[in-house]
Amino acid sequence: MLDPPSDSSLTPSPDAPPANSSGNTPPPNPNGDTPITLRVLVWTLRAATLLLIPLGLLGSLGAFALMTGDPQNPEAYEVIVAPVFAWVLSIPVLIACLLVYRMCRLSISTADKLWFIAWSVLPTAALTVAIVASLERFQ
Repeated sequence: MLDPPSDSSLTPSPDAPPANSSGNTPPPNPNGDTPITLRVLVWTLRAATLLLIPLGLLGSLGAFALMTGDPQNPEAYEVIVAPVFAWVLSIPVLIACLLVYRMCRLSISTADKLWFIAWSVLPTAALTVAIVASLERFQ
């Protein structure tokens, strides 16, 4: 008679479903994150970019004050402090947002990508406008 093969010689088919799957757990993403973790990361990205809005508005107000300020006023150039200060404060927030964005960039929606890009550009754009305005008005 033939002996049945031992358990060690049997290998499961790669196409077969896992033996212990209950069907209740969400499948992991290719990088190993569960959808719950990605959802938390996306909400973290949204919340962190909300910090960039007041910083960008502060910089924009400083740029507006430089563009409309009196060039005869010798202290008017000091308004450049607001956009520079807002930009410097936005750097740590921007670094944190970039790290979170990198972790979930494959599964983030286009709307969230546009949200992140729009608000992360605002402090830098305000600083650029303020520098150009100060060079133009106070030469």
